[in-house]
Amino acid sequence: MNSLRKFLKSKSLGEALDNISFNAFNITAFILMLLFISMPVFKFIYDLTLMDIFPVPWSKCNLYVLCIGTVFLALYIFKIIRMKKYRSMFDFFSKNRAFLFFGIFILLMIISTAINGFTHLSLFGTSYRSEGLLGYLSYFVYFALAYISSNQKLIKTFMYIFTSIAAILEIFPIIDYFSESCHFSIGGAIFLFSHHNHYGYYLLISMITAVMLFITEKKLWLKILFIIKFAIAVFGLLINNTFGCQLAAMVTLLFIVIVYSLHQCKFKLITLIPITVYVITMLFGYFISDGIKLNINGNFHQMSNDTNALTDNIDDVEFSTGVSRMILWENTLDYIHEKPLLGFSADATGERLLAASNDSDRCHNEYLNYAVSYGIPAAIFYIAGIMTIYLRGLCRRKELSQFNLIGLCVGFAYLVSAFVGNSMYYTAPFLFIMLGFGYSKYSPEDENSDDNTIENLTLSETISAE
Repeated sequence: MNSLRKFLKSKSLGEALDNISFNAFNITAFILMLLFISMPVFKFIYDLTLMDIFPVPWSKCNLYVLCIGTVFLALYIFKIIRMKKYRSMFDFFSKNRAFLFFGIFILLMIISTAINGFTHLSLFGTSYRSEGLLGYLSYFVYFALAYISSNQKLIKTFMYIFTSIAAILEIFPIIDYFSESCHFSIGGAIFLFSHHNHYGYYLLISMITAVMLFITEKKLWLKILFIIKFAIAVFGLLINNTFGCQLAAMVTLLFIVIVYSLHQCKFKLITLIPITVYVITMLFGYFISDGIKLNINGNFHQMSNDTNALTDNIDDVEFSTGVSRMILWENTLDYIHEKPLLGFSADATGERLLAASNDSDRCHNEYLNYAVSYGIPAAIFYIAGIMTIYLRGLCRRKELSQFNLIGLCVGFAYLVSAFVGNSMYYTAPFLFIMLGFGYSKYSPEDENSDDNTIENLTLSETISAE
């Protein structure tokens, strides 16, 4: 209240900026990110009651965050400049290389869109995905919001709220699956999402978040709750049957063993518990449900067929691989070859790809999608930005906070699944939020401090970090 009183009494813009506390920036970032993770709740209530209690459609949420977040971040940047924490823009980007690479990626996206034409499709995307230029820009706003967040209590609250929402959303489809009711989902798999694969991405993100909270939390009762939450998500993913996410989960659980052991400078037995729970849950589902048993057998049989087809006869795998991914990838590579520098803009090749594959208007590989939409250089800078985040995490592995670790591991899971998946307006922001948490630099005193001074500010901490 004291900060608000000072802000209202400000006599100039500069004085107003000085009177905005950094905790106010933390709270605003928290509210905007909370809005995104809460959208499934509003959708769920609407599906149950048919009462539109929230006026903003889920697909428009990111545009609102883009508009509000951009203004908010501009104020934040002006405050940093006014405090003279960087000598120049070169100084800022040299100490925040991920922002440099992502900034170039954004610039190339804008140039590509301008050259190909500012159409409704290029700006707003299809009505199904809402991933035009503006949608992609909103993702980087989420990244920046998470990056500047330094209030550890708010971040912990964010993680707890997300896992709580996810747990509720995961239980209903499981109940639905065994009650043979299709009120909440189609076959207990899709639930609130447009496709069962998208729900699979959500389950993947929530389960790895629960795993990391289980590993990093100190209180035993919370650990128990998080490992139970993890088992529920695993079981939900078995019902959902998104095999790409199941493989990504397995790879990430091994990744967590390595990352946490490097962070602790020794192997930690606790990292094997999630792997054990994953296997037990998988076996439990296999033996109690004929549907899950059929899914597991079919997935591994499919993977065996695809592997054999790849080694023996490439023509066979084109029709064998899930969603005909080889056909999608081959055609997308042809389109990339046509316009390798700046691409076609967002989803401009969708109709061609759908006609060629008779299956999908996206290539089921997010990295190829960035390349075909905005060009090979743009995709390279996007990947470079991500690699910078993980390389910094590796170099400073002993200094990583609880939320650095959570962000990096959850982001890794999404990035693995992205090799065979498509981004969506309700799943992709999770990646950028978690990358932002993973890239942030916290000081040890932040854990128990609500001080609003610049010393506790994420961005200023990064100056010495890089």
